[in-house]
Amino acid sequence: MHIREPMPLSNFKSYDEYWTKRIYERKTSSLLYRYRYVSDRLPDEGTVLDIGCGNGAFLKYLKSKKPKLQLLGVDISERAIECLISEGINGKVFDAERDSLGKKLEGMNVDYIVIMQVLEHLYHAEELIQEVRNLSPKCCFVTIPNLGYITHRLRLGLAGKVPITGVIYHIKEHIRFWTVKDFHYWADKMGFRVIQYTGQGGFPYLWKYFPSLFAGQLIFVLKPKNPLCGRPK
Repeated sequence: MHIREPMPLSNFKSYDEYWTKRIYERKTSSLLYRYRYVSDRLPDEGTVLDIGCGNGAFLKYLKSKKPKLQLLGVDISERAIECLISEGINGKVFDAERDSLGKKLEGMNVDYIVIMQVLEHLYHAEELIQEVRNLSPKCCFVTIPNLGYITHRLRLGLAGKVPITGVIYHIKEHIRFWTVKDFHYWADKMGFRVIQYTGQGGFPYLWKYFPSLFAGQLIFVLKPKNPLCGRPK
């Protein structure tokens, strides 16, 4: 988006309306890169939870690549979960701002957790990530917009306009923001180690080598620093 363009003002009444009208999934190179990056780092067997799974595009991709994985998606939208279940993948309606993840998954063990483009929508992202840690996953994959992307820096510094961080429909979609350094600090305080990170999208070629400045979005691989006791091995 041009640094002088106004913020978008189109809006949806709810996520159910959002997924009803946007039932398709855009197969952009950035999207597929994210899917491949996470899929390549998952084993062939185990349980994967996708928090904020939407209509299940990533889980459908993962199912096609590693069919032995046990997959579960949770999302605030009933419409999105209906789409997921229609593809033969387990799904549950879950509101990250109101529901308890532990209670929603009571009796289940989760090996790997994926949180793609979700945390920036939550007022209480800390509460969700703490619940994730309480599940003692082996590994977590988190993707977020990069507030430090050079376009956002220029938009604020030169045009005096707030960074939009990839919002397509309305600025209120994103209410939390991180740069690479911010997220490293935040994850550490939440009890996770960042063991790997990369960028996706942005300036051609440069985003691969300097993601903090030239990547529009970021992918982090996290592990709990001190796994909680009591989880069956």
